[in-house]
Amino acid sequence: MVSTTNLEKALSNCVGADYHPKIGRKVTETVHNALVNSLRVNGGEILPEATILEDLNAESIEGLDISFRIERGLGIKINQYENILLVSETDGEYALQTVLGLTKFVYDKKISKR
Repeated sequence: MVSTTNLEKALSNCVGADYHPKIGRKVTETVHNALVNSLRVNGGEILPEATILEDLNAESIEGLDISFRIERGLGIKINQYENILLVSETDGEYALQTVLGLTKFVYDKKISKR
């Protein structure tokens, strides 16, 4: 398995002082594995800045599989209306979700569940 160290480090930098290493490690491993197994990509392609739709070539239906794997791996619920492949911008537009963006989204859900 490819190391998730870069993703975990990026998540830690993104969260800042409130970062919980044990939870962060579990979240990054779960997201990484969900992307590798759902999209059948090489683990080395899972870079924090990679966009899930374009860089990893995800199809929208694969978003459901990714969500399911994350939910099952972490014991969280991702609402059916939460699109994990796109992120809403302040001007009403959408941007492509990055691996780091998805990981932060999942981390926040896991932390709020505690």
